[in-house]
Amino acid sequence: MSHAATNWAIKQRGLKPAAKIVLWHLADCHNGHTGQCNPRQVLLAEMCEMSQSTLNVHLAELEKRGLIKRHRNVDPSTKKRRATHYTLAMDDGETPQIPNSGNRTWPQDVDQPPQDVAEPTPESGDGISEKPTPDSGQSQLRNPELYKNLGIEPGICVSQGTTHMDFDFDDFADRFLAKHPRPGDREATEDALRRALEDGADPEQLIRAAEAYGREQAGNKPAFIAYSENWLRKGRWKAHLPKPKATEAEVAKSIAESIRAGKHWVATHVSDARARELVRLGLVSREECEAVGLSP
Repeated sequence: MSHAATNWAIKQRGLKPAAKIVLWHLADCHNGHTGQCNPRQVLLAEMCEMSQSTLNVHLAELEKRGLIKRHRNVDPSTKKRRATHYTLAMDDGETPQIPNSGNRTWPQDVDQPPQDVAEPTPESGDGISEKPTPDSGQSQLRNPELYKNLGIEPGICVSQGTTHMDFDFDDFADRFLAKHPRPGDREATEDALRRALEDGADPEQLIRAAEAYGREQAGNKPAFIAYSENWLRKGRWKAHLPKPKATEAEVAKSIAESIRAGKHWVATHVSDARARELVRLGLVSREECEAVGLSP
């Protein structure tokens, strides 16, 4: 950790409390000697107590304000994303060299929480309670005043909603791209996936929609198949969602429309009792039913 970085983060003004929490935890992962800052997203989301989709909203805001820069790194052989490297504005724009080999270890490889980030305890289970631990009697927070200074009560999820710490976005993106018939740019696809998730899309439905699109395009020339990022941006995945089951009222309305249109085939599929019910509901007249061969 870097005390200079966390002090810098806490002094930033004009941020929403949740965005400031993200900036502070990023600063806490910053190595003051090497300038490295590369926490894995799933860990950063857990430390900030928010879902990965919410985390990305705040990271985008921090980047828009010029407080951080994100340097994405993809393994050239597997095409899987490695841990993103973050540059803090306090580094004066000096970007540390990002290793290209997946076998190298970063000076501060944050696969585990920083040394003095509180771990969950048997009593609280969340790692950010002011209650003392059973063994040491010490507060579980390195800086119990931090959350209060930011206007957030310790133990309250900063995303103000249900957290999804078990959701692995990278694995989700891998599965989606494996099902889509024409995977495009990885970064653009992930951005489009995040937007879809933020709009309320279900991850499993997106994967099933990509699989359905693949079946639909089987045998088609690649030139006529949309790239994954464009397919998502245009909302074409919505066409492959399961159709909601029609309600009884919708079914009755559809039958009545066919009767009023004089379609005689209706008599072979609709009983006289059903016709009487439609008349009672005022959807059709007795004469309209008799015209197509029904006896209400």
